[in-house]
Amino acid sequence: INPDFTRMNFNFTGVKVSEYGGPKGTGNPNPASGSCKTDEMLAKIKNNSKGKINPCLTFALLNTESGCTAAAQSPAGACGIAQLMPTTAGVSCDTLKNNVDLSISKGIAYLLSNKSAVRGDLNGTGNAFAQATLDLYAAYNGGPGVLAGARDCSGTNKYGFPYVKWDCTINSGGYKETQAASPRFLNSYLVCNDDAVLQQKLK
Repeated sequence: INPDFTRMNFNFTGVKVSEYGGPKGTGNPNPASGSCKTDEMLAKIKNNSKGKINPCLTFALLNTESGCTAAAQSPAGACGIAQLMPTTAGVSCDTLKNNVDLSISKGIAYLLSNKSAVRGDLNGTGNAFAQATLDLYAAYNGGPGVLAGARDCSGTNKYGFPYVKWDCTINSGGYKETQAASPRFLNSYLVCNDDAVLQQKLK
């Protein structure tokens, strides 16, 4: 159990969807897949998140990674609803695709594995929360090394934090996908957080 995440308040008034592209903005043109909003999927998100993580973060993870598609498989070999590599998950690709609950559980565990390294404050509001949430997903998407200090970017980013590898756009190398996907994750979280119907079903 991760008490820091179970205490997270659903009312993050300091962060607005409109600041990150909005539901139809460039940040995330499809922030809430219909597959993620079915009663069956929301129940799985709720049950697997209980005592571990804010369910809207789980919702955002699955929505961003696969649109809640259980049989998803990327060209790079990531498998299942949480798009985990079999070597990371410790189980086969077929297992990840065929066992949704296991995939969600392993996805949550991997997402949380880097929470101590993020900038900002996962229990905060505004820029502090936005930065922490972006970093949490960036490490999931690009590996924990993305949170190491950036050598090519000095000063602070738009949230007021020193740059790390993933958000430094100079010589970004292999981090372009992470730079594009992390705002989609944050937007998906915010859409979930602002949707009264989803909130009721995830309680």
